[in-house]
Amino acid sequence: MTLLLIGLLSVQVSYYLFIFSQLIGVSSTQESTSRKPLSLVVCFKNEAANAQAVCQRLQRQKVDDIVLMDDFSTDGTLSILQSFASDRIRVFSVTADNKGKKTANAQGISCARYDRILFTDADCIPASDQWAQLMNDSESEIILGYSPMFRREGFVNAFSVYETFITAVQYLSYAISVGPYMGVGRNMLIDRRLIARHKDSIRGSHLASGDDDLTINAIATRDNTSICIDPETHVYTESCTSWQSFVRQKSRHISTSSHYKLKHKLLLGLFSGTQIAYYLLCILALATGTMSITIIFATVLLKWLVVTVVVYAIARRLHTKLNPLTIPFFDFLLFIYYLLMPFIILITKKEKRWS
Repeated sequence: MTLLLIGLLSVQVSYYLFIFSQLIGVSSTQESTSRKPLSLVVCFKNEAANAQAVCQRLQRQKVDDIVLMDDFSTDGTLSILQSFASDRIRVFSVTADNKGKKTANAQGISCARYDRILFTDADCIPASDQWAQLMNDSESEIILGYSPMFRREGFVNAFSVYETFITAVQYLSYAISVGPYMGVGRNMLIDRRLIARHKDSIRGSHLASGDDDLTINAIATRDNTSICIDPETHVYTESCTSWQSFVRQKSRHISTSSHYKLKHKLLLGLFSGTQIAYYLLCILALATGTMSITIIFATVLLKWLVVTVVVYAIARRLHTKLNPLTIPFFDFLLFIYYLLMPFIILITKKEKRWS
């Protein structure tokens, strides 16, 4: 049992030391300053409450073409968007109420004037007016950005911020090490021609979600993808305010991750699986007395030390505020989250079928 515990610990530590830690030394400097023409595509769905403020921020971005897509809104969003229409800002609308934003997003891509397209969501706030310009500095066909959550009061927000951060650490570090597997539609740039060449390999067309991560999973490689972590390119979004909304959000993500390529599912599954197995083994060994308490606590302290040092260093690199003293606690919460989410999703699906 001791050897198994050490083996699980070794896998976990290896992820942090050899994959995630590569983000610490990544430069914010992009490859080129010869920027190509860029289109910005943003989809809106019943965003009348904040559409005015969002559009005002978007029009300050240094971008050649802005496409505002109204996704069959029923609250007056379309008229607000149309008030911003100009030669540079063009407004289009979807004429049917589709599940998810895939249809609106696809139409936005087809309406864009230029092949290089930057994406974000209507409920997101770029860190600066330089966001679009800096994201377009690289020559890569795909550029993955970072989208942290605003810090608010409450435990749900605290865990949501951390879980979003860890997810970003994974997809950003994978992109520069073992290969990209996903991106977030709140902050990413894709060359439309790349999507056209690989459209038949994009999975999950029947799903309401996944227009961002499944597209990246299908078309991104280490050769055509780069990351941009300049703090001025961060795009902020609000976190969930309740456990119900958090579960709904994460359920959508998990439903798309099952359609990832096999190698990505294995790598992601190995990380979450060893996180679950390690803590379960520690708890079982403590409860049954089958392992020395000294050995158990020594491995826990080693794990927490490595996780805290690496995560805190990455957080500083990504300009994300984290209290290093809370990182071990959140690491344990990730174990509970990874363990319970599949059961919660299963129960939720059964409840939906019953209703």
